[in-house]
Amino acid sequence: KVVIVSKRDINITGWVGGMTGALIAPNGSVTINHGNFTGIIISGKGFKQTGGGGTINMLEMSDLFTEDTLPIIVYEENGSDNGNGGTGDNGSGNEGNQKSKLEIIEPIREI
Repeated sequence: KVVIVSKRDINITGWVGGMTGALIAPNGSVTINHGNFTGIIISGKGFKQTGGGGTINMLEMSDLFTEDTLPIIVYEENGSDNGNGGTGDNGSGNEGNQKSKLEIIEPIREI
């Protein structure tokens, strides 16, 4: 089992034998090229599988982590109300500018 957390993009190439774990790139994208992966992918800018021939099997967070071993915290943060006087539906489709934020928990070794 592998856990890769990056402040940027994650690019995995040639893991034809397979890899199990979590790929977490809150500020970047995740690309798997010619590889088999079973696990969790979290990215701020999307996921892409290239090269063909690989299989991606997604798991639930609880399949790999407990609350005590999770390497990230995800929480909701309210944005500004843009002067509309509240956070209700103002007809714009923007329900109070709520955003999910992800925080990496220490200790994670940066390489």
